[in-house]
Amino acid sequence: MNLFVLFSFLISLAAVFSFINIKWIRLPSGIALMAMGAIISIIIAVTGGSSHQITTYIRDQLSTIDFSEFILGILLSFLLFAGSLHVSYSRLKDSAFSILIFSTIGVFISTLLVAY
Repeated sequence: MNLFVLFSFLISLAAVFSFINIKWIRLPSGIALMAMGAIISIIIAVTGGSSHQITTYIRDQLSTIDFSEFILGILLSFLLFAGSLHVSYSRLKDSAFSILIFSTIGVFISTLLVAY
């Protein structure tokens, strides 16, 4: 299974879980997806404990993923985009001064630490 098929499967699984949550469970989406992911992880761990073949297959698939590239290059962009969809412009405008101050100070401190 290549990376494209794996991502397609995970996105489809998230869509099915979201549908189940909206239709029957009605929890906030982040909590429901995390809970269902935890349940699936437990199921995989239990079946992996009983079958060496499944454990080997999952380890082989996970070893092909560069997690730092995946988190920083792929996942972070989706999370930032999803977070920006829920930003209220009026509340952002009200907090503009403190955001500007904290971001400027944060960039300055980061620059000093990296330069050091």
